[in-house]
Amino acid sequence: MAPSPPLPPLPPPNSTSPKGPSSPTSSPPYRVHLSLSPSSTGCTTYGGLDFVQGTSTNKCASYSGFQIQSNTENSQLGAQLVVNFEGGFYVCSGNTVAYKVNPGDGPSGCTPVSLYTVPVI
Repeated sequence: MAPSPPLPPLPPPNSTSPKGPSSPTSSPPYRVHLSLSPSSTGCTTYGGLDFVQGTSTNKCASYSGFQIQSNTENSQLGAQLVVNFEGGFYVCSGNTVAYKVNPGDGPSGCTPVSLYTVPVI
């Protein structure tokens, strides 16, 4: 059996690829965003989880601290979305997903939820 031909090289950054152009003029990617709100002590410790393009005018908006944490029993089961390895995500009224540093922060009547990546097999 003959060996397979080598794969073509990857296109350089900011060049046209089979998925379309990748340039500063194309639409910006969606970024994960916590919409924390201003409060008398700075910013709230809870807020909605959104995906936005560009930036927000909200001075308390947070784009950093998001990480994925591998499943401790089996990393092949996926990874959980966490923020600075503290707090958690909740489903609140209207099926909105909120982040809370402490369970008592923000709106009441919310149910804890874990957000996992989907393992690809």
